[in-house]
Amino acid sequence: MNKSPNLQVCLSPDLFHLFSDRKSTVVVVDVLRATSSMCLAIENGIDEIIPVSTVEEALEYKNGKDFILAAERNGQMVKGFDFGNSPQQYQNTEELEGRTLVMTTTNGTKMINIAKEDHEVVIGSFLNITALVEWLTEKGKDVIICCSGWKGRFCLEDTLFAGALSAKLMGEGFHSDCDSVLASGRLYNASKKDLFQSLEDSSHRKRLSNLSTNDDVQLCLAHDLTTVIPVLQGNSLVADSKQSIVTK
Repeated sequence: MNKSPNLQVCLSPDLFHLFSDRKSTVVVVDVLRATSSMCLAIENGIDEIIPVSTVEEALEYKNGKDFILAAERNGQMVKGFDFGNSPQQYQNTEELEGRTLVMTTTNGTKMINIAKEDHEVVIGSFLNITALVEWLTEKGKDVIICCSGWKGRFCLEDTLFAGALSAKLMGEGFHSDCDSVLASGRLYNASKKDLFQSLEDSSHRKRLSNLSTNDDVQLCLAHDLTTVIPVLQGNSLVADSKQSIVTK
């Protein structure tokens, strides 16, 4: 019997009920752009992030003096909020220091709130991938990589990240008989020389290109800009860092 930790990839939130086992660590990924923004927000001073599923839930925090409110729908910042979902907004911003970020996005925050019911949740992106591999390997638990997708649909960018993370974890002794691990790994291997170019015809890159956010895409595909590991404790994401790995 194989005692090494098991690895699975869930390609859409709508498939999560088929993977949920109440014991695996769930890596939620929304490369473009929620989980990338979360990693940068904590890297740049946010104490905690409260991910909520709806705009209405986020607005309940509006009068709190230590709260920063962020909301995105269909790729655009929601009117009346402090921030949207652009990772560039969370770089080197003094007003983030010591604050709590309340965030709602089209896909990523919903996936977090689905997974948290029965699982430990950790946030993944290309920006923290090396530190994340070490963190997951040290824990030694089974892992489900959950792609947030787009409104329940398959997204290429999340699948490419799942393939990259899967390959690294398999190299650290994880095992898998999941075809989604195999498929995402093959997609990543075929695309890794130029991820930006590989996403050229993808639906979400086209959507963001129409909003003039190609710089966001480039930033979200950068590797190892942070060692921060956002982990869900209760209803808040807080930092667990691997300070031994700094490759800025």
